[in-house]
Amino acid sequence: MTESPAPYPTVGTRLAPLSAVAVAVLSQVLMRDRIAVGGRFVVPMIELVLAITLIAVDGVVPAERRRAGIVRYALAITLCVSATSSAALMIADVLEVKPVSVQQMFAEGSQILVVLAVGFGLLFWQLDRGGPNGRILPEPELMSFWFTQDAIREYSDQFDSWQPRFLDYLYVGITNLVAFSPTDTMPLTRTAKALMTWESFVSIATFAVVLSRAVNVMK
Repeated sequence: MTESPAPYPTVGTRLAPLSAVAVAVLSQVLMRDRIAVGGRFVVPMIELVLAITLIAVDGVVPAERRRAGIVRYALAITLCVSATSSAALMIADVLEVKPVSVQQMFAEGSQILVVLAVGFGLLFWQLDRGGPNGRILPEPELMSFWFTQDAIREYSDQFDSWQPRFLDYLYVGITNLVAFSPTDTMPLTRTAKALMTWESFVSIATFAVVLSRAVNVMK
């Protein structure tokens, strides 16, 4: 039985990315003001406005689809830049020997990684094959990522018309964050490779500073 791309927009297609963004926004609100750019509420408010705008413009009219893509990019980049900035501020705290407990460092490191994974998952989702709107077309735009299912289309009717959805890209963001490299999904374009490199560097730096703080306390 062939798996076909779901008609767009659907409740599931809308709910998955918005739920992930809500979790990322909550993580930002729970951060210390010290590592939140502009305070804990400024960037989350911008992201909420962008999310509401996305709901409003994400329709079936082609012109609205193009606007929705721009809003998705803006929301994703805001999340990625916010996570990167928070990681830099947390590292600065450690280098300046600010009084931050290990428990707090673990919590803040986890919050940063959540925002990072959601931001890059959203960015990959829009970048690849023309975004969610482009993937419902008979001939999607050029691929930025190559999934395992793409390799077996010719051999399995189950994946003959398979197209990735948001959770597939969120998985790519999480595995790249943890493994610091691609796992089963390969970047095909220089843009995709640059974005994955960006995410890996921020992730490595965050893990390193949290672990170094823990080791120093245990000495």
